[in-house]
Amino acid sequence: RTLAEQYEAAGAQGGVAAAQLAQHWRQAGEPLRALRYLALAGEEALRGGAYGEAIALLGEALAITRRSEPSSLAAAGADERSLARWQRQLGEANHGLGRLSESRALLETAVARLGQPVPRAPLQLIGALAGESLRQARSLVRPGARGEPGPGPHDDLARAYTLLARLAYYDGEFAAAAHAALRGLNLAERGAPAPELAWSYAAVQLAASPVPPLAKLYRRRARAAADRLGHLPTHGWLAEAHGLYELGHGRWRRAEAALDLALAVGDRLGDQRRRAEAIAARCVAACYQGQFRRALVGCEELQTLGLRSGDRQVQAWGLIGAAENLLALGESAAAQELLGDAEALLDGARAEQLWLLALRARAALLRGDNPQAQRSADAAAAFIGPLPPLAVYTLGGHAALAEVRLALLAQHAPGDGRGIRQQRAAVRRACASLSRFALMFPVARPAALTW
Repeated sequence: RTLAEQYEAAGAQGGVAAAQLAQHWRQAGEPLRALRYLALAGEEALRGGAYGEAIALLGEALAITRRSEPSSLAAAGADERSLARWQRQLGEANHGLGRLSESRALLETAVARLGQPVPRAPLQLIGALAGESLRQARSLVRPGARGEPGPGPHDDLARAYTLLARLAYYDGEFAAAAHAALRGLNLAERGAPAPELAWSYAAVQLAASPVPPLAKLYRRRARAAADRLGHLPTHGWLAEAHGLYELGHGRWRRAEAALDLALAVGDRLGDQRRRAEAIAARCVAACYQGQFRRALVGCEELQTLGLRSGDRQVQAWGLIGAAENLLALGESAAAQELLGDAEALLDGARAEQLWLLALRARAALLRGDNPQAQRSADAAAAFIGPLPPLAVYTLGGHAALAEVRLALLAQHAPGDGRGIRQQRAAVRRACASLSRFALMFPVARPAALTW
């Protein structure tokens, strides 16, 4: 207690000082006095990319709140907005380690605590998406209609919804991703100028990919917002978003230039997640250009990064990406082994489940194991939805599924009329999904025309 009081009296600042104060107050048996310092230290760890440390600190802070009476929390200054911010930050930290299910649950809890819950039922989601689209259309036509920035947790909400859009992207949920991106943008436009505004513009740029003039408009707005802030992490995220956009359109030089910038920013900041995302996108660009050996080098780097940081999603990207390139080189046995390693790392991301299972089906087909190819293709098909896929890096999986379905149909016994009808239906569904992919991302058009 004496040490804690001395630190406080001296006005100790920074993440290290906050962590020390939290430790001293915990040892003194006063967890509520440790609460604010745990949150400050967790925020500092998150800012520095120390996601595991941030999870431990913020998780402990939230555990204290669950054990405390509301009146005691109020006296300690832990109001609803503070609790929501800590949950949002904990969700961000979990995303940084590829723990997607935990991240999404925390973010949804945070926005609900702030009175802006995520719509659950399909009809609610469609209605909410329509409402956010109309609000954003009004903002585009009459920018002055936004009004002056007002009080309220707009930045926290905007940041949470922008990350929810990315998590819905990984899950292949088109409507949920579009709603979250637009909701985040509409909230960010109501707040004071902040990085969240530029991030939200970039998220909507990606969602508007099928409409290039609209995507370019949001790209310009994102850059203008980032330039006004002069915030390096924001410029890094914008470069990555633009690289993904150009990748989806098959403009390799532009994509790689933007991704190189994102990687440089990640290096400068020591942001391992930003580095991994940029490297992963560069691997996809190399693969789509037929540079399979170059892509394999990047995939190996991703696996190393993921192991070092504890990011399961990054490890999975490296393993599945390497398997896709090995299959292109005819090395199906090695690819199958990597896919088996990746399966244990996936955390509910539907887009990546389809990617892995479809590549497994192709590996089995190349080995001549048609029954296994059929089982894996059926499992992959369960992740196909009626709307366009969102994750551009999973194109290889969608193309592999169409290829496997057509090959199995061609090899089916001619006398089995019912089986042939089922195979034809499966072929149509796989090819239709690939065509929807091409509507979203022009880079998929050659594959859609092939299959």
